Amino acid sequence: IQPVYMPAGQIVFSSTREPKYIPCQRHLMTNLFTMNADGSNKHQVTHNEFANFAPFFFPDDQRIIFCSNIGSSDPRRPDFNLWKINEDGSGLEQITFYNEFDGFPMFSHDGTKLVFASNRYNKNPRDTNVFLADWIE
Repeated sequence: IQPVYMPAGQIVFSSTREPKYIPCQRHLMTNLFTMNADGSNKHQVTHNEFANFAPFFFPDDQRIIFCSNIGSSDPRRPDFNLWKINEDGSGLEQITFYNEFDGFPMFSHDGTKLVFASNRYNKNPRDTNVFLADWIE
C-alpha cells in the first residue's frame, strides 16, 4: 500500500502482511517495509500493532517519515501524528503532537521543506488542510 520510490533505488511501503484488525482501535494494523526496486532486500521497518502508513524517505535515504497512531490516548478515536524512524528500524521519534490528524508527509527534494495534511485549523469537521513547514534538523 502507498509505495514510494526513491531515485537511489529503494521503495518504502506500508503493508497489511499478516493483517490484524484491532476492533477496539478501529483500524487495520499496518507496518512499514523497505526493499530494493527489483524486490530484493525486503525487510520490515516498524514492528507494532498500530496503523503506520504514508511513508516517505528523508532526502538522506536513511530515515523515513510516516503517519501513525502509535500511543493514541483514545483507542476509539485515535490520534494520528507524524513520526520518523531510521531505515533499519531504530530511532523512532514523534514529530508532531496534535490530538486529531497529521499525515501524508513529503519532503522537498533539498530537504528544507516538509508538506503534510492536517485537520488543525479546519472550519468544518473532517476538513483537511495542507501545511508547508521549514524543516530544521
